[in-house]
Amino acid sequence: MGGRKNKKNNQKRLNKPGYFDLMMFDHVKTKGKHKGKCGYGWPYPRVRWCTGKLKRDSFKKYVREKYGQDYIKYVGIAFDEFKLILRINLMN
Repeated sequence: MGGRKNKKNNQKRLNKPGYFDLMMFDHVKTKGKHKGKCGYGWPYPRVRWCTGKLKRDSFKKYVREKYGQDYIKYVGIAFDEFKLILRINLMN
């Protein structure tokens, strides 16, 4: 997974090009009530597969490969996060 470096702005690609499309349309689920079905579909607040698959898991793997250890993760909550959650719950 080493990733490719973009010399222009010093960013590194952690996933292969086309990985989002693969997960969205073609990935075959291996467990749960949708086992055997293809794709996760469009991500939205209640189904946030892209956060885990494209960001969190990729970053964990990159840190382990580069530094050989885990890391400490700090999570911040925005001031208006509670209002956003209430609004989303009221819409459903």
